[in-house]
Amino acid sequence: MRSATWNDIDLENGLWNIPVSKMKMKKAHYIHLSDLVVRLLKEYRQISHHKFLFKSIRTKKERYSTK
Repeated sequence: MRSATWNDIDLENGLWNIPVSKMKMKKAHYIHLSDLVVRLLKEYRQISHHKFLFKSIRTKKERYSTK
């Protein structure tokens, strides 16, 4: 889930397509998304400005700080 990109998500058909390249068993995987999840992702997409669904709070250069 943490490596999911917007390209993997088909909001029109409510489907999450996990490509072969991301699967250990080298077989594509498809997950049907509920209407609620599709609605939430459509709203989230409007404010998301990166390729991943869930951007990491850590980078190689720095760690997240609560200071």
